[in-house]
Amino acid sequence: MSRFKYRGDYEIIHAFESAIQSTYKTHFSDHQTIIPIPLHPSRQQQRLFNQAEAIVQKLYQPYHTNILARQDNAKQSKKSRYERITSLNPFTITENPPDKILLIDDIYTTGTTLRQAADLLTNYGAKSVESFTLIRS
Repeated sequence: MSRFKYRGDYEIIHAFESAIQSTYKTHFSDHQTIIPIPLHPSRQQQRLFNQAEAIVQKLYQPYHTNILARQDNAKQSKKSRYERITSLNPFTITENPPDKILLIDDIYTTGTTLRQAADLLTNYGAKSVESFTLIRS
């Protein structure tokens, strides 16, 4: 996973393609708006791609990258569990969210990233927010 996430080895995503597609078909509907968890622009420039967006691309479904934005570029991997759970919400809304959302992220550690994004989206009008992650650590 570190090769994929931190060393820019995009090709690793192909090994997960069938699992990503079968999990999506089994657990999620086509009636949700898919949103990959955004990276801060400086982090995306550093990594060369958004790992959550790479996962979404393997679904071959429409997705939106313009509803959520990350305003804080602090590395979650450098924070303790307590620091992650108590951190301020790093996201901002850039347009009104749709009713049903599926958030996609690469790694679920404490769930804070997904919880913060979901809280913001529901505060701005989303009726339901579900999540799909590739790895749980």
